[in-house]
Amino acid sequence: MYSGPTQHLESSALHSLQTELQRVLTPAGINMTWVQAGPAEQNVPEVQLSVVGAFDGDCSVNRLPDLPGRAIQTRTLADSSVSSEHVLPYFRVDCARIIRTLSPALRSLSVPMRETILGRALARAIAHEIYHIVGQTTGHEKSGIAKASLSLADLYSVKFDFNAESLRRMQAPISPTLSRNALAVLISR
Repeated sequence: MYSGPTQHLESSALHSLQTELQRVLTPAGINMTWVQAGPAEQNVPEVQLSVVGAFDGDCSVNRLPDLPGRAIQTRTLADSSVSSEHVLPYFRVDCARIIRTLSPALRSLSVPMRETILGRALARAIAHEIYHIVGQTTGHEKSGIAKASLSLADLYSVKFDFNAESLRRMQAPISPTLSRNALAVLISR
């Protein structure tokens, strides 16, 4: 995954995001490779799939929005690009909407704890999009990270995972020569 610059995504939130994303993708046999993108070229390890991501909005949880979050069912927290029924390896995450959704649960917490929970929620939104990309599906599952809409509890809880069908879909190879066990993640700030 290559991500463009984010506004105010603190290192502790990024660490939480990386840790949670690897945790939820490991059962699908996907190994994440994170490479910090910067002005100079870096050696990027060989991988079978690269995903490009973008973060929209401000990712800071220092100040929370005044308006409480609305139900996730009415908001798109992240989306993937689709062309001719093929899910492309590009996605976008809306930090501001995720923070608005989480704000009722974050208000009483310290900023470091807010950052940890934000990272977890971002990872789950990204994992949902990676499910579409790796599984080459625009459909959703009945439960788990790949369901059509995620609740506040789904984003906030200590543990929330893909269901067995989602894992099977992500484990199926794209072609005989391409497995799904290595995914590049390049992050720039």
